[in-house]
Amino acid sequence: IALEKLGFELSAPVGAYDAAWLGGSSLPSHVKAGWAAPIQPLIDNTEITDYDVLNMDDFLEGPLNMMKYGDVLYGLPWFAATVIQYSRKDIFDKFGIAGPPDTINEFVATVKLVNTPEIPGVALRGAPNRNMNQWHFPIFLRGLGGKYFRDIEKGDLYPVLDSPQAIEAARIYGELLRDYGVPGAPTSTFDDVVIAMQQGKVVMCIEGAPLAGRILDPEQSKVVGKLYFALVPKGPAGRFPSFTGHGWLIPSNAQEKEAGWLFMQWATSRDTLLKTSLNYKHIAVTRKSIWTDAAFVKRWGYAGGFLEKFMNSLEIGYPEFRPRIPEWPEVGDTVALALNQVIVGTKTAEEAFKAVNKEVLRIMKEADYIK
Repeated sequence: IALEKLGFELSAPVGAYDAAWLGGSSLPSHVKAGWAAPIQPLIDNTEITDYDVLNMDDFLEGPLNMMKYGDVLYGLPWFAATVIQYSRKDIFDKFGIAGPPDTINEFVATVKLVNTPEIPGVALRGAPNRNMNQWHFPIFLRGLGGKYFRDIEKGDLYPVLDSPQAIEAARIYGELLRDYGVPGAPTSTFDDVVIAMQQGKVVMCIEGAPLAGRILDPEQSKVVGKLYFALVPKGPAGRFPSFTGHGWLIPSNAQEKEAGWLFMQWATSRDTLLKTSLNYKHIAVTRKSIWTDAAFVKRWGYAGGFLEKFMNSLEIGYPEFRPRIPEWPEVGDTVALALNQVIVGTKTAEEAFKAVNKEVLRIMKEADYIK
């Protein structure tokens, strides 16, 4: 609902807001629609830019790049998003498991080993939405060598979701949630995954590193001091943690762009981000210097190398983890629905992904990427 309202406001002839929230994966569609204003002219304006506060070199490179489309910068990053593995050390010990799995095959085998009627083996996002199951699925898709498109970096946007690798990734993902997942797995969101791990109702999960503050909330969590933290499992093609950056943009229809720019500098400054990280549950800060700040490390440096795994995941994040094209919202939701059919079991992975590949091909043809 909030995103729908944002789209309505950004598309109005005269804007009501001078700064707006920007999800990195939404930037291409915002630019195509003419909703986002380039910010370089504002950066270059010495009368309204405090370069000591702005300090562009202090931003994490990955999240900052997510604020670009092509070579044009449209926003400043406020939130660095990625995921890690969380797993129950105490339960692993009972099964004689030395530590978190490193590969996709090991991950699947471990889930099957620790799964019991009392505590399911794994929690992953299953809900049919581009920001739900399509936030986790590419870990398996890309790790196994699959892709959404044949070669997005070279502009070849012919869909290849019917490849053997993509079908196998869908089969594995569906099996994990259907046979070893938490109750309600086909509709599970990040909230469901977080609560399951926080309350000790699952052995393993892959979920947002920024959500560790909730999972390990000392007032609510039943797993404080009981978790391993690890990078997501890798496949033959490599390790691909979920990755994006969120931040602030200046709407093209903003009436006071300079005021919006002053707000953006303040909101993304080191001082503001450090205060939010120390006083609230905002771990995913985008300033390099904060990650080594003693107060930040004291608050968020959970035992088990949490901050190290978080930063390592950001460092290897692949910008095209989910395709950065204007049509991604439609493509992502379409693939999410197909994957959900596999999770529920109404279609096999082969049936669902051969069908969805045709549907994505139709979308790309209508967008004139393919003649």
